This record gives sequence, C-alpha cells and structure tokens, in this order.
Amino acid sequence: MLLLLCLAPGHPCNAAPKPRGGGTTPPGRGNGRLLPVLDNGNPREPSADRAESTDSPDGPDSTGWDWDVTTMEGSLTRIGLQHAYSAEWMHAEVRHDLGNSLVAGVSVESWSTTSVQQAPLGQSVRESGIGPTTVRLTRGLAGVGEGHFAMAASSFVRVPGARAGPGPRTVEAGVSLPLEVPLGENTRLGAMVASNLVPNAISDGLHLEGVASLAVSHDFWDPLSGWIEAVSVSSGGDRPWLGVLNAGFSLEAVPHIGLMLGASGGIGGGTTDVGLFGRVNVHH
Repeated sequence: MLLLLCLAPGHPCNAAPKPRGGGTTPPGRGNGRLLPVLDNGNPREPSADRAESTDSPDGPDSTGWDWDVTTMEGSLTRIGLQHAYSAEWMHAEVRHDLGNSLVAGVSVESWSTTSVQQAPLGQSVRESGIGPTTVRLTRGLAGVGEGHFAMAASSFVRVPGARAGPGPRTVEAGVSLPLEVPLGENTRLGAMVASNLVPNAISDGLHLEGVASLAVSHDFWDPLSGWIEAVSVSSGGDRPWLGVLNAGFSLEAVPHIGLMLGASGGIGGGTTDVGLFGRVNVHH
C-alpha cells in the first residue's frame, strides 16, 4: 500500500512478547502476519490491509500477457492507541492467458517492512524482509471483453519468503469467485466471495476465513477513476470479525504509470480504526 513514508510503513513481524492487558499490549505473531493486539489479547487486522479486496474476473488483453510492478506501496492505520505501518517496494506480478479461459499468474513480493507501535511512547515491533510468492490460477466462467457481465473462479497458493520476513510463515491457500456487472458506460459493480486457509495470528495452526466484498468503481475521465468498497472478513482462530469500508482514486496521468490514494475505516473486536494507503505502479 503506498509509500506514505511520512506516514511511514504498514503490513506483517517476528515473534512478539505474550499479549497482556492494560493498553500496552505489543503486537502478536505466530505463523501469520504481524498484527496489533487488543486489550483482550485478540489480534486485530488493520482495515487498510483489506482495502481493494474485490478481485477482477478480467484476464489479460489480446496479447495474452500483462504485468504490474508496484514500485512503492504503503499504509498507516490507527487502532485505538496503536499505529500499524507498512511499506513495500518492487513487488511484481505477471499473468498469462493459457487459452480456454484459463489464466495463470505469479506475484513476488520483493521487500516489505511492517511496524506496530503503541502510542505515544509505548512498545513497538518492527520487521523487514523478502515477502511471499503467490501462484494463482483463474478460469473465466462468463463474459468476454469490457462492458459485459463477467464471472470467474480463482485459486491461489502463497509460499512464505524469508523466515523472519513480514509475511506468513506457513503456506496459505484459497479460492474465490469474483464477478463484475456494468452499470452504464463508465461505472461497474464488482462483488466477490472467497474462502482462505491462513495461519493463526498468535498461536500455531491454521484456520479458515471467509471474505465477502462489494465495490462500485467509476471512470470520471480518461486518466482518473475512483471506487468505494465494503468488505466483510469472518475468521476462525483468534481473530474477530472485521468490517471495512474503503474508497480512493487512481490517476494515470502518464501512460502505464499509476498513482493510487485511498482511505479506510474498520470495525471489529469492539474497536474502530481509520487508515490511509496508496501505491505507485508501472503496468501493461
């Protein structure tokens, strides 16, 4: 999520001290990502981490290939008295149309840093390192080209990067069903349901999470577009339900170079949060 280096870094860290109450709880970490921990000992995911959750069912263009390199991405989220920061550099994704409506993709998260800090002068945990690699396979189920209803089924496997890196420490996997409906010439409605097998945030082991999202996007004019999205995340394990509302703008003033800025708000675990996020990327 963007380079808000002035807003600093935000995403996943190494094993932190055991959680405790009293408002000075440090972040928690088991086999999953670094997350803030609430006073009741439960980890709480920042809303900015769930922004732009709705996948697109579209495949590559007529060349059969597309790629995207995120040069800078970052986020800042405030949850009660805690701040979660993340910054990421040079993440790359390549997709290829294999034919028969089947698309294969690989994304590599090259470098990330994450920090969770108790305000104003409390404990903090920080971690940097090579992120995970994700392999995704998507099959189109309906729709061809822009301006049509489209639906797809997608599956992924995510392999950890550095053992002390800011991503998951064990393999993750999931399936999703994204769809898109045109609402006039310049507006689209997107929706997605997904089920993912992910590591627990503090304890060892895995749990299933369910994700449902609904998004509306609009092209204001050629280089500028915007979106608003609602996301619901229901987790087992030790994470509370999370509801997220996020919105933002994307600008492509220079061909193939995009700038995205957005804001998010979330509710879960009996607490609310607000966040900022953004990204600079090169794509084709």
